[in-house]
Amino acid sequence: MVPLSRHACSELRRHLRKRSEPRLDPRPDALLLCHTTRGLRGYTGTGISRGIRELFEAAWAHDREGRLPRIHDLHHSFAVQALIRWYREGTDVQSQLPKLALYMGHVSIVSSAHYLRFVPEVASLASERFEQRFGDFLPEVRR
Repeated sequence: MVPLSRHACSELRRHLRKRSEPRLDPRPDALLLCHTTRGLRGYTGTGISRGIRELFEAAWAHDREGRLPRIHDLHHSFAVQALIRWYREGTDVQSQLPKLALYMGHVSIVSSAHYLRFVPEVASLASERFEQRFGDFLPEVRR
């Protein structure tokens, strides 16, 4: 199960209707994403990367140095934004990490940890939460 927005669900349903056209393979276990160049074929990692790159080019999604984002940049952004959202909502972040790993297609949170590098905003939110919960137990630091 993958949680999707209403819009994403609507687009997926539209794709599945189109996907069931006779010229494509209508079996439930058929490729979900495919193209018809030189017959019915699944996308490769290279093909998906090329398509995403073309999408970013068309949207002029460059950073300050003129570089296009990579798929790993999207993974990182998704993971970090999930952490920020959970901290702000008061969610038990530790209990959500296995769900984040699963959603990102990883076997465990160890694989997802690569995307959870030190980010100042996440560190600040985590520190605030720690202080709220355990600040009374810590001796006051004098400056």
